[in-house]
Amino acid sequence: MKHLSFAVPVTGYRLVGVRMVAALCGAVALGAAQAQAQGCGPLAAFSPAALPEATAQGLYLREQYVDADIGRVTPQFSARMPRCISVVGASGTVYSGCQYSSSKRQAYEQAHPDQALKLDMDIYRPPGWNVGEPRPAVLWLHGGEFERNGRNSADSPKRGRDFAKAGYITAVPNYRLTPYNDDLPDGSYSPDAVRQQAVFEAAEDVRNALRFLRANAATYNIDPTRIAVVGDRAGGALALINAVKADNEAASNDDGGDYPGICARADVAFSTGATLYDRGQTLAPELFDADDTPVQLYHALTDPHTGATWDGEVAATCSAMQAAGEVCERVQHKRNTHSVLLNLSGPYADDMRPFLWRYLRLAELAPYADTP
Repeated sequence: MKHLSFAVPVTGYRLVGVRMVAALCGAVALGAAQAQAQGCGPLAAFSPAALPEATAQGLYLREQYVDADIGRVTPQFSARMPRCISVVGASGTVYSGCQYSSSKRQAYEQAHPDQALKLDMDIYRPPGWNVGEPRPAVLWLHGGEFERNGRNSADSPKRGRDFAKAGYITAVPNYRLTPYNDDLPDGSYSPDAVRQQAVFEAAEDVRNALRFLRANAATYNIDPTRIAVVGDRAGGALALINAVKADNEAASNDDGGDYPGICARADVAFSTGATLYDRGQTLAPELFDADDTPVQLYHALTDPHTGATWDGEVAATCSAMQAAGEVCERVQHKRNTHSVLLNLSGPYADDMRPFLWRYLRLAELAPYADTP
């Protein structure tokens, strides 16, 4: 396993270079025995079979249901006391506020900083979700500069239903949002430490969301060895951070773990609108290893929001992963947009299907078990 002692620069909403916290991949060094004890262990063997063309029309690879078929429950998976911050802009103006769990709850939660933030998730379930063998799951992570949106705002409900319509148990969690963590109203930037801590805490919440799904796999009929993470913009950054960090995180109070002994690593990850590299900085090779989550990275030739480029930050991210034996596959945006729609009915579905087929080992599941 790797010794994580180097910052992971992440591009996506100015998640670049010096603004990424070293603690995101902080001083954690686990041996193989410890990794097994925490529930991660080696990655499952990938499916060597190519995706048969006819099979691509089936369950887990294409939408089978409509919105009205999809049910939803909203369990709480964690709780954290909000952290209040006060930053001074370049103009001398002081900006103050406390954390919140979503844009919808912001006003109430900021007015009650003495109350713990209840972090919950919407779990979308297809027809027959509780019948038969456990199903693969998707954890979908929203964007919003670590400062806005949530499970019930923007396009979060739509994305949750999208994957459930293809047969997945789909979870869309809230994670802690931090005011004034990036661009300030006077045009200046917040201090590095504020930005870094905001990302660190959001990443901690993502790990606990994954642990919750595994700890409650029987309740929701989830196969704990087949969980995908799909992240958009800031959520894409969190998907990448989790891909290289989670297999080195002991599920203990030391890293904010609410589910001791439960692994926080996903089995496959999809990211759009983010990278793990900032031009001019070199990533330490010990950040990556072959037990990291396989990643499919979607990005523009030049991101109009972050400035990251296909041949620069994107190539460097995948190259660093591949050099350590990790899987990283790049998919270029069809247009120079900050992010793209990732689901199984949109313009990138044909790219996602073979990756899901291989790394969630879908060939082993009904109705594909007998597929030649």
